[in-house]
Amino acid sequence: MSRVEAEFLADEARIDHLQLAYRAAAEKYSEAATLVAPFDRHGEWEYLMQQGSELDGHGSKFGDNASLMEAIEVFRRALTLAQKDREPREWAGTQNNLGISLSTLGERETGTDHLKEAAIAYREALREYPRELMPLHWAAIQNNLGNVLRTLGERETGTDRLKEAIAAHRQALLERTREHAPLEWAATQTGLGNALWTLGARETGTDRLKEAIAAHRQALLERTREHAPLGWATTQTCLSNALRTLGMREPETDRLKEAVAAHRQALLEFTRDRIPHYWASAMHNLANTLSNLGERESGTDHLEEAVMVYYDSLKELTRERAPYLWARTVGNQGIAMALLAERCQDLEKAETALTQIKTSVEVLVNGAKAESW
Repeated sequence: MSRVEAEFLADEARIDHLQLAYRAAAEKYSEAATLVAPFDRHGEWEYLMQQGSELDGHGSKFGDNASLMEAIEVFRRALTLAQKDREPREWAGTQNNLGISLSTLGERETGTDHLKEAAIAYREALREYPRELMPLHWAAIQNNLGNVLRTLGERETGTDRLKEAIAAHRQALLERTREHAPLEWAATQTGLGNALWTLGARETGTDRLKEAIAAHRQALLERTREHAPLGWATTQTCLSNALRTLGMREPETDRLKEAVAAHRQALLEFTRDRIPHYWASAMHNLANTLSNLGERESGTDHLEEAVMVYYDSLKELTRERAPYLWARTVGNQGIAMALLAERCQDLEKAETALTQIKTSVEVLVNGAKAESW
């Protein structure tokens, strides 16, 4: 009877998932896991994995760090059920899911502990997913590892992590080919593009940046809005970031205008009501590009728009939810406001801008975010 009740709860949870009610789905999977725990260890593990995935979905899309912390604890509990010596593949899959939640949480924090834990979890998973036996699983984890190494590298002054990230993505592409796994290939092209962009931003030349743009454009061949709307929007955002950095090194403003257009495309799918955290991050990136464009121009229209877009993004990028992104947004808004104050000869705006920049630097320095401050 308990098994039937658990299956019924799981069916209801799937409906909740389709309605984006991730936390409601997680609660049902939790109840199902409790029902089967006395007699079905594997069933309990499966329901816990589902519960963790729903919590991760809510946490990543709605900016809820508490849900991500819950997901991490659920996956750690699931690890105790998936015995490495008897069920290595399940154990590795659990490590991979744990890494995903740790990585998402780590991206929002000022410290790097959760990011480093995520990298360890992915490396552990790779030990049990050999390329020869499970090539696509191996490639998926290589891609995840590349993503977290890029985020770590972004926050460090050296470039070793970024080079490791590029290597991991290139490894993933050996199995994630366009012919056999087009959407996965596109996702990895986007990850590779991000790593190339981050490394290119540290270097004086533009070759890496141009490689990054090419990788993102390749991804968009498969990540179309019709077939993968959120993936399409993600790649549009990443493309615009690379275009913006390259545009800052060129005398013309064409690349910056392309970047603004790409950001606006992404916001067609990243809406605040559906996925508020993604929306806020996209708004922050759009504001950065508007600020750069406004700096090159003699008027104030783009600078004024940038300041307003930063204000909007801060409605979701709060200090409590995402202190790292909050500090960057406050600081970048301060820079845009300082440029605007200079153009308008507005002392009050200048003082507000200075306060914001100081606050941002203090938070980032305390969090050891050398590259950002």
